[in-house]
Amino acid sequence: QYQRRVRGNPCPTMGERIHFGGIDTSNLQAGMASGVAAGNINRAERPDTMPLNSAAIAAENKAAELKASFAKRKISRSVAVPTNDLQVREQLRRIGEPICFFGETIPDRRERLRELLTEAAQMGLDLTGTGREDQGAEAQDEVFYTEGTPDLLACRKRIAEYSLLRAHKRIGDAKKKRVQYEAVEEEDAVVLELFNGLQTMTSYASNIGDNRPIAHVEFSPDSTKLATASWSGMCRLWKLPQCTVLAELQGHTGRATSINWHPEHKGDAMDEEDGDSNRQVALASSSADSTVKFWAADGSELATLRGHMARANHTVFHPMGRHVGSTSHDTTWKLWDIETHKELQSQEGHSRACYGLDFNGDGSLAVSSGLEGVCLVWDLRTGNCVHTLQGHVKQVLSVAVAPNGYEVASGSDDHTVKIWDLRRMKCSYTIPAHTAMVSSVKWQPVHGHYLMTAAYDNTCRLWSNRDWSRIMTLEGHESRLMGASASADGKYVATASYDRTWKLWAQES
Repeated sequence: QYQRRVRGNPCPTMGERIHFGGIDTSNLQAGMASGVAAGNINRAERPDTMPLNSAAIAAENKAAELKASFAKRKISRSVAVPTNDLQVREQLRRIGEPICFFGETIPDRRERLRELLTEAAQMGLDLTGTGREDQGAEAQDEVFYTEGTPDLLACRKRIAEYSLLRAHKRIGDAKKKRVQYEAVEEEDAVVLELFNGLQTMTSYASNIGDNRPIAHVEFSPDSTKLATASWSGMCRLWKLPQCTVLAELQGHTGRATSINWHPEHKGDAMDEEDGDSNRQVALASSSADSTVKFWAADGSELATLRGHMARANHTVFHPMGRHVGSTSHDTTWKLWDIETHKELQSQEGHSRACYGLDFNGDGSLAVSSGLEGVCLVWDLRTGNCVHTLQGHVKQVLSVAVAPNGYEVASGSDDHTVKIWDLRRMKCSYTIPAHTAMVSSVKWQPVHGHYLMTAAYDNTCRLWSNRDWSRIMTLEGHESRLMGASASADGKYVATASYDRTWKLWAQES
């Protein structure tokens, strides 16, 4: 057998055993001390270090900068920066920074605010004001009141007197109809005849209303005229059924968003030679220039109401005829006095832009809709929000109160129309009305036997208030519909479209 030798010592064979054991450490400390004293062992108090070269220092600095950059980005993503330029300017002013630099654009200004808030957050400072908001959250949840003017008090008293009489009459008529079976049968026959006529409705006339999209269309109370509002800022009055222009209402510097007739407007006012008749308010319009304007029947401008801080979206007259309401992107809706042109009330409540507004027939309630997706019911006699209609999953652009006084229709970007029962304070039915955003909802004037909806799917549809079935679909526009309206005499329906035209629909004779 061969044996491997290392340094002259043979390797152990398989038969030999190797014994393992620990090192004797009893004299380790004494041996270490003698070695250090003899100079054979060198023990430094601090470990020896070598300075880094320039390349290593640069790499270390770059790594630190990248780490700081990632941390800053993380903080920047968590910082809430408003998208509205007005809010950006207001926040810059609050933290003591210039609100605008020479040549600075809106995105640049917002990015500058983000940088400032990020740097403050890195230093542990809160410049967003959220801390103060959190501290006052409980106070904001509490109901608070602001002192009103004597004009507002007088307004609420007038509305209370007016609404109580109207409500008493409406409820009395409803009770009588409930026990008069012959009247119910007669009404059913009238409704059936109405629906049969609506099913024959076709396009009567198509008119190019402006060189910009038509935003709103509204019939006069006597159904002899039609008013249109355009994105060019121009409003026009049309004679029916000839569809000829009677007057042009020019005064808005921004796009016109809505126009409405005074509920007591008389059709022969334009034919009278009396100057006082032509100085009465016949129409009210709203515009993206944040103003509301009053117009006479001959098209002359009577007054300009200023008070909204952002674009005005919609106007509607109170049934009493003494006041007008307007909504705005500044999240408020306002109540104005027609005679004095004063702002009586500025109502907050919506968290985003307030868009739709309507009054019930009694004049006691107002319903507003907002882009946050809710509708609020207001008691005009006290100024309180009495209920919140919540159910839409997207923004609500239009709202309408039925002539019966207790049903409310709301049209939303979720393509549905919801019917709300104010007696039960809940949604009674949801209509899958369109395949695109619903831009307008309107009830049949006076009776409310059908509901009319216009949407961005280029159609206008009529719905029965009996079972919410579809009666008729009006098609013909080349682009999305911005609004629709029905005449009080039941002869016509008008639609306004983004294709710059408005159409008049009539029943086949």
